[in-house]
Amino acid sequence: MMDPTTGEYINENSPYSLHMAEQGTDAMEREKTFLYAQREGKFLGYLDEALKRIDAGTYGLCIECIDEPQNLCDTCPLIPRERLLAVPHSQHCLPVKLKQEKKKKTY
Repeated sequence: MMDPTTGEYINENSPYSLHMAEQGTDAMEREKTFLYAQREGKFLGYLDEALKRIDAGTYGLCIECIDEPQNLCDTCPLIPRERLLAVPHSQHCLPVKLKQEKKKKTY
């Protein structure tokens, strides 16, 4: 709001911009921040699940192959060490994960 006596905006310290283009930029930045926080929260959830699997003694086992080994990889039902080094929170061996991703793409 503009002060009629000085011609300056009264609420200069507002965290929100007064110009329409700046408002759009501010909204986009807030959305990006929210998405980053959401992504980080999801990753922390994956790590928490991995810690629970460590406690249960099932870390490093493909959750799809534990009960019924599918023999899609040489180490079935174990997740190969290289995969765990690349994706420490992995729940699936690479062939099972690729199979799941392929199913997602067909829907």
